[in-house]
Amino acid sequence: MCIGENSAPHAEHYINGQLGTLWENAYECVQHHGKGMKPSESQKYSFALAEYWFGKYRGKGSVSKADMMFRASFSKPRIEFICNHDAIIHLSLNEGHYNSETSRVVDSRVTANLEYNREFKTVHASFRVPFRKATLDTRDKAGNVIIGNGNNVISLYLFDFQSARPVEIKTDADIDRQALGFYLLRYLRFLSNAGHHILFSLPDFDDDQLSVTIDFSAVSTTNVPVTEIHGVTVDKINAFLSTGWLKAAMLGSSPETSSDIKVALAEYRSTASSVGVSDVFFHAKLGAPRVKALCEQEVILYFSIDYLYIYETEDFNVKPAFELSDWEIALLVDVDTVVTEEGNATRCILKFDTARYVREYCSFPGLDEKNEDVVRAWTRVVNFFTKEYLQILEQAEYHVIYHYDIRWPKPAAIPSIDNIGIGGRGIEVDIDSSEIETQIIDSSWETTEVVDEATGTVTTTVVGSKEWQEVSETVDMGEFDQVTAISQSGIVAYFLSIWNSARTSKEKSLFKWSFEDYFDATFKPITLRLLSNGRAIVWIHLAKGSLKTLKDWKVSKDGSKYDFEDWSLAFEVDLKMRKHTEFTSMSSWWTTKFEGSQAYKEHGQQTDRDLQHIYLDFASAEFIHEFSSFEGLFQSKERRPIDYVQAMVTYLKEYYFKQITSSGYHILNTIPIWRPGSKPPSWGLTGIDFRIHGKQIIDRYNWGSISASDEPAIAIVGVTNFRPFPKLPLKGVAWTTSGGKGVSYGTVSISSETFVKKQILPLLASVNARTTVVPCCACSDANGAWSLKLTPWGSADARKARATEWIPDGVDATGMKYKWNQIDEWSYRHDGADKGYSGTYTAACETRNSLVIPTKFNGNSLEIKLTGDISIRTDYKGVVGAYSTKSGVQWSTALAIKSSAGGLKVEVVESSAPSFIKAEGLDENVLKVLPDLEAILKTQFPKTVELTEAVGEFKTFEGSWHSCYASLSSYELTQPIFNSKGDILFKLRPHNVVPSFFSKAVTATTSAVSSLTSAATSAVSSSSRTSSSSLIKSRVSLAGTSSRSSFLDNIKAIVSPGTYNGSAKSDASSTLAASSEDDGSVTEKEIV
Repeated sequence: MCIGENSAPHAEHYINGQLGTLWENAYECVQHHGKGMKPSESQKYSFALAEYWFGKYRGKGSVSKADMMFRASFSKPRIEFICNHDAIIHLSLNEGHYNSETSRVVDSRVTANLEYNREFKTVHASFRVPFRKATLDTRDKAGNVIIGNGNNVISLYLFDFQSARPVEIKTDADIDRQALGFYLLRYLRFLSNAGHHILFSLPDFDDDQLSVTIDFSAVSTTNVPVTEIHGVTVDKINAFLSTGWLKAAMLGSSPETSSDIKVALAEYRSTASSVGVSDVFFHAKLGAPRVKALCEQEVILYFSIDYLYIYETEDFNVKPAFELSDWEIALLVDVDTVVTEEGNATRCILKFDTARYVREYCSFPGLDEKNEDVVRAWTRVVNFFTKEYLQILEQAEYHVIYHYDIRWPKPAAIPSIDNIGIGGRGIEVDIDSSEIETQIIDSSWETTEVVDEATGTVTTTVVGSKEWQEVSETVDMGEFDQVTAISQSGIVAYFLSIWNSARTSKEKSLFKWSFEDYFDATFKPITLRLLSNGRAIVWIHLAKGSLKTLKDWKVSKDGSKYDFEDWSLAFEVDLKMRKHTEFTSMSSWWTTKFEGSQAYKEHGQQTDRDLQHIYLDFASAEFIHEFSSFEGLFQSKERRPIDYVQAMVTYLKEYYFKQITSSGYHILNTIPIWRPGSKPPSWGLTGIDFRIHGKQIIDRYNWGSISASDEPAIAIVGVTNFRPFPKLPLKGVAWTTSGGKGVSYGTVSISSETFVKKQILPLLASVNARTTVVPCCACSDANGAWSLKLTPWGSADARKARATEWIPDGVDATGMKYKWNQIDEWSYRHDGADKGYSGTYTAACETRNSLVIPTKFNGNSLEIKLTGDISIRTDYKGVVGAYSTKSGVQWSTALAIKSSAGGLKVEVVESSAPSFIKAEGLDENVLKVLPDLEAILKTQFPKTVELTEAVGEFKTFEGSWHSCYASLSSYELTQPIFNSKGDILFKLRPHNVVPSFFSKAVTATTSAVSSLTSAATSAVSSSSRTSSSSLIKSRVSLAGTSSRSSFLDNIKAIVSPGTYNGSAKSDASSTLAASSEDDGSVTEKEIV
């Protein structure tokens, strides 16, 4: 023992000396009392270190060694310390046998099946054993010293043989190591029962008051690291440290945040205050720290100094006095594992107060011990990293080397175009292909046709009908007049479209971009995830390219070049809204393109309105390394991979984002807003705002766990007619659908108050005025005969100014019902000289009109039905007798809004001509006193029931939608539906994008979702119709395939850009995409 030094080697020697002596005693006991058979109960512990028997003899009359399940003789054991908590016990087996039938072992009372006995010789086995130190006081209860000469204790080491774990079993023979280890673990428990698990430490009974220092960890040469610390793998801990280091490095890469204390994990500059009286100033660039676990309670913490610059003053702008690199400083540190939050959260915490510097674990290449300046710098740096630096790390909370809560969302895959759509369906993007017709199908085109074999009847069902019905009923518009929801998937699909167009455009930056000779890259389409805080995580996917590293955060021609491939960088950016006139830094290319867009043509040159743009504010971009990937970089042999990350982030944030912003690629939507004092159309918005809306709060941490049905959307809320703006937010319900295999781009909702109550019902009220007949009394004619006149309500002087409003009549399965009932009845009595006409005349006219606005989704068509029933009756009772007659007229019509190629189509369907009822009871005598009511009705009732005003209002929805645009492109409305509150909803889809349908028959037992088809697929053949009682005939579909590369080929077969045969307005050529010709016009090839 050497006081003042680490006595661990002495302690290990002393402990093995005890163990060796105990083995010698056991060996001698075996020599004197052993009979080559299992020892008696009284002697078994005496033999324990030298011999071990496990099993039971067959019977008293016949005993044999072979009856034992295990037996062995041992040479002297040895203990080797790994650290201050674990040791290895080495066992040397001379000879013996084991029984491989270990499944029979319940306890030691088992007799071996001789067939499974296996002999062995010369086996070396090692087991990892935890231990702890205990002390016995050398004073009695009165405080008197009973052992030794001072304030001493007796130190003991207690080895937990019960918790031993195999390390290695070595032998030249072919043995079952698992079976042998099984018995040796029981042997170690046997040694524990025999009391051999307790051994004394070095004695210390002198009176010098100096204690003996024993630190096994500091001198251990045993390389048996553990892979877990209380269930947390070392790999996870080091990954956590790497994540923290990367965050620190990124903070240090920006001049604005380089002084943050958290930067210290990646970079540190000493100052006059930090170095104290030292004249050594240094700048250290650090690699990611790492730990190596010696046991579950102790680790070696390594600090990697990639570059060390030594200065004579704290002016770090001058050239350093000298440079060193690739140093590694190692500390032994105890670690605690803390489980909190009712067992949900686990943290591993370094106890820096236990940290010890261990020179043997360190590496200092280039350290010239003959150079005083280098040695002085080395001394200063080592002192700093073993003392002051630990205080800085703890202040920055870097002493927490692992933190995980099982309630946190699971890590999500980086979104790419491969998983753009609903249900994980994706597209393989080949950036080298010359094919540019990549398209995403809107889900509203998907239908399923069920063919009945017996009748041949074909029933077509729109995919997602049930979900669309549910969405329509759950939306709550609050007090807003119009809500437009732009889906997250629709935005990603839009980026795919404009990326696809950029491949052949003059402005290619979305596809390929370079910055002088510092940076060059080919890009894949941008993807994003919307967050509830009004921001979005945007991924820039780089297919391949090269870059040069920076110097002092600036581009440098001397930078190190690196070729990269398949990198994805995540940035969190703000979503903002500004007037078009405030976009002052746009390129001439974009200005020309925008002036050719439908939004500009319809609204851009009007003085009574402004255009507002919703856009991604790349100036606010914050790099998020956790959701980024750098394929191959951190597995490469590059000394400073973080330098390439910093360079990439700088090139994107400082240069690339400015490029794509000036080219308008950051603009998502354009909305016209009417100015005060103007006269906007009924749908014209006079005030708007937007929010990221979803069923639940979505943040940076849980976006990956959001299901397709809960996908967020940009909710653009607005008011009309200059109403005060209501309060936000909207209620947390779904505004878009996720059914089918295609993409749902979004929805438009117009409130009942705005459209039905203020537009449709008043316009349809004119039908009541035209179809309500009022009887007018004319008393008698020139001959004294009674005369009856009828006049329409709208022509009656006394009534035409009065309203003919529809009255709500409840809601049932057919929809919202309204009625208009009008009854006019009067009596006229005449008695005079012309006795032939004297009598009492009565007339009654009743009008019953009904209006039904459907609230059930019926495929791609919505029909508003109107019917009317007018009845008229006259009676006479007088001198010539009593007579009566009656007649009437019935009518019905419907206004249909149908989804079709190029947008909605509005038309009047069913018969609009009235049907007159022949007058009853007419004969020669009746006609003398009563009129022919049918004839009178025909002269006063309209020949057709016109819906001109209402049709005109609905035609607003035809063609491209005028209230919201996808940047340079247009939407069209489809799948209209009213909900029970009276709000009308539409789905949005790219205008004029029409897939070519190719059919394929499949059995009705398959899913009701359309399957992927190609141009070569034929229609249902007659032969296929005989294979089952019914077939499902699938239209366009986007079902996923096992081969992503084949998906693009299938898309090409499905999609035919610009194939439109409808009769939409002439402005239908404005479409959702970008052009291959930069002439300012948006062509049909620019379709999403």
